[in-house]
Amino acid sequence: MAEIVENPNLSTRRKLDLLLQEMDTICREIISQLYNPSSTTSNLDAKTLIDMFIERQNYLTQQIQIVRQQQELERQLQIKRDEILKCDRALRCLQTYLLQAVQVLSSAVYQAREKLANIRRAKTFPSETIIRYAHQLASCYSTIAPDNWQQGDLRRPYPTNIDMRRGLLGRISEQILQRQQQQQFTISNPMVTSATVVDSSAPQNISSSYTPVTTAVRPVKHDATSFALDIFSSTNEDTNHSNFSSSDTDSNPTKQHSNITFMASMIPHNDKTLTLDSRVTFHDNNSMPRLGLGTWRSEPGKVQNIVREAILNHGYRLFDGAWIYQNEHEVGNGIHEALEQSQGAVKREDLFITTKLWNQHHEPQDVEWAVRDSLKKLRLDYIDLYLIHWPVAFKNISDNFWSQKDGEKTRLYAENVTLADTWKAMEKLVDAQLVRSIGVSNFNQSQIDEILRIARIRPVVNQIELHPYFNQAEMREYCAKNDIVVTSYSPLSNLKRENEREEDASALYNPVIQEIAKEKHKTTAQIIIRWHLQHGLVVIPKTVTPERLAENAHIYDFALSDTDMRRINQLGETHRRRFVNPPFLPPGDKPVFDN
Repeated sequence: MAEIVENPNLSTRRKLDLLLQEMDTICREIISQLYNPSSTTSNLDAKTLIDMFIERQNYLTQQIQIVRQQQELERQLQIKRDEILKCDRALRCLQTYLLQAVQVLSSAVYQAREKLANIRRAKTFPSETIIRYAHQLASCYSTIAPDNWQQGDLRRPYPTNIDMRRGLLGRISEQILQRQQQQQFTISNPMVTSATVVDSSAPQNISSSYTPVTTAVRPVKHDATSFALDIFSSTNEDTNHSNFSSSDTDSNPTKQHSNITFMASMIPHNDKTLTLDSRVTFHDNNSMPRLGLGTWRSEPGKVQNIVREAILNHGYRLFDGAWIYQNEHEVGNGIHEALEQSQGAVKREDLFITTKLWNQHHEPQDVEWAVRDSLKKLRLDYIDLYLIHWPVAFKNISDNFWSQKDGEKTRLYAENVTLADTWKAMEKLVDAQLVRSIGVSNFNQSQIDEILRIARIRPVVNQIELHPYFNQAEMREYCAKNDIVVTSYSPLSNLKRENEREEDASALYNPVIQEIAKEKHKTTAQIIIRWHLQHGLVVIPKTVTPERLAENAHIYDFALSDTDMRRINQLGETHRRRFVNPPFLPPGDKPVFDN
């Protein structure tokens, strides 16, 4: 037994096995001596063998107790490991929330600095520049816009039925008119001092034989020229620069020019504070994050990891996919892993998942099958937004996604299926609670009109190619009038044709955007994404690289000025280009878009 117990090369369990074997041998020898003494081969008597058995039994009992203690220690150690893992996950979630909080604070600090810089820059604004800005501002305020502008809808940039006597502009205009009327009244009634003119809304307590001229403010004209003249009618037309102090007030006539300079520097643009949590609300009261992750043309095998990374470590909540991308299962696995690893910090209802109905499934009987197939791959109970991918119906051929027979270029179409038929089937998906909202993708105005004429549930989104080289101003205006949110795909225009250099195709390499990026200390991708957001768009840049994933989300600590926005907008005229225009339309596989 000593050889076994003292052998350092044997594990505890191996020692126990050898002791049990010895005990079994001793037990057999004892039984042999008791029942058949003549056949025994041992030189030891039964008493000695029994003592040896008891000795090994006692040692075995001690070793078993040691093993049990070790097992208990291992169990407690595993519990500690699990607790440490939970703490690590909680810390990572906290880090994500703190990062978002820092981004919000950074954005607020940046905007405060921008406003201070505007005040400082106002010192050097010449009169002509101020007047030009006032004309632009008056044009903005005279524009008719939808009623929900005051709710802060970013797609509604201008007010309607605004009371121009409110705010700085109104006060300036009102004071100028009051001073003009006061001067006229003083000239025609010299016995009355300027102190006689008081608040226009208060009763006039002048006991005299004459009736003073009323000082009530006339309704403000909604005309750009007359409104600008109202503001500047009492200012001197000179080319001198204005002086402004933060202590100046509206009521100081000597500082009137300075106050107007301050007003001109604050010409409104879309500077609403944006964060990664910013959402746009549909007309059906569902809401969608403004920034998301696209998965079109993502490398197979990398989508699952990037989706999980986006949710757990970077705060992404919007994910855009499609049945035809053939990666819905990877998106679903990434979502499932992230929800499990977040330990309840992220819930399904926090996420917004978009996918699309492929062209082969436009027939009403195929629409529900298609969405259930996507739900199965995504491992979800419902889809937040379901879109008709293209406004064309292919014949459903199971062995060819593009509805082309082997060896033939001719495409087969479901000729008797209309967009109205497909849309009515989409509406039934909402009724069945398989999807929350429905919309379209790559539709033009006439095709959307066809849907709107028969729709019981109106589309909430039109997802279209949109980037600085193709800003789709007319389509954005049309969608805004019809309360349809625009989602930009291929937002960085990082596509190119065969044998074309990426530098010649992508706006990422455009000198104008590179110059703005250098001024802001940002990448060109961050400048373009911010441009989309400040236009009130939803944007879904694609990436499978963790570094770019983080970069694309770090766009809330700066803002583009009106000048920056205009310079990027002009690229749509000087570099106008559409990258995605597949040959899907019958007859003869014509391109979907005319341009």
